[in-house]
This record gives sequence, structure tokens and C-alpha cells, in this order.
Amino acid sequence: VGGVFVSKGRSFRGYVVNEGVGQSVALNADGSVLAFGAAEMSYSGTGYVKVYRYASDWVKWGNTITGSQVGSQFGSAVALTSRGDIIAIASLTYTVSSTVPGLVQVFGLDRSSMTWRQIGNDLYGGDSDTFGLRIALNAAGTVLAISSPEYDGVGKSNCGKVGVYTLQS
Repeated sequence: VGGVFVSKGRSFRGYVVNEGVGQSVALNADGSVLAFGAAEMSYSGTGYVKVYRYASDWVKWGNTITGSQVGSQFGSAVALTSRGDIIAIASLTYTVSSTVPGLVQVFGLDRSSMTWRQIGNDLYGGDSDTFGLRIALNAAGTVLAISSPEYDGVGKSNCGKVGVYTLQS
């Protein structure tokens, strides 16, 4: 194994203080699709994820996916399928009532409208267990693994947990 890594097209930068572009990144199987999250904030303070496809340079692929809750760190983790047309996105500090269970959502690209649409249901963790700190999708986007490293087991603090979820029709 040898060689040299060289830049593939342009780089992506944030333009707002504390935007956090690149807090999470993912590539599809052949490196032609890139997703990155800016979980710290967006123009509305909710965090966002952008997806780009490489065609002699990086071209935006679909709409910007934005979080639904201010301060939820939407985009804190991202995972792509092998084709890059299905993405899992975590909101590490998503809050429900007074608890912070975290949230993971999966989106698929509707190629007719070039819009990312949610697939399946919202997935929540337990209170403050960092649900979604790491996420992974299988090649087809039908199996999702989600970590909760600060999960509290029975009588044990921060022992952690990994859950695996299958998309059912």
C-alpha cells in the first residue's frame, strides 16, 4: 500500500460563528457522495446536514436537511448507505419534556423532487445516555446501529449500550 492523498474538489467551510461545519462526516462506498453535519447551529439554531455528489466537483444533492428543535445538535452524527441516497442523522441533545433522550432519523432522497424525506419512525434513547453519539447504516439502509455510551444499566452508571434496528414494512 502506498501513494499520496490529494484534494478531490473544493473544501467546505462554515460562514457563521460557531456553525460547526464538519462536526460529522460520511462518505458512500465509492466516495462519490459526501454528507456533513453542522450540529452547533444553522440560521435557525437547529443544526443541519448537507449532502453533495461528486461530478468533476462537489455539487449539492437534494435540499439541506434541518433539525426541528433549537439546540438539539441535529447533524451531530451522520451515516450513509453504499449508494449515498439514504442517510441516518442524529440529534444528540434532542429534548422531550424535561428529558434529553436524543433522536435518530433516517432520510431517503426522492429523486423526482430532489428532496430528502424521512423513512420510518423517529428513534429515541433514554434520558442523557448520549443516544446517537455514533451511528452506522448497512449498505441498503435497512439496518441501523446506534450507540448510547452513557446508558445506565441496572445499578451501573454509564455502562453503555448499542442498539440495532431493522426497517420493517
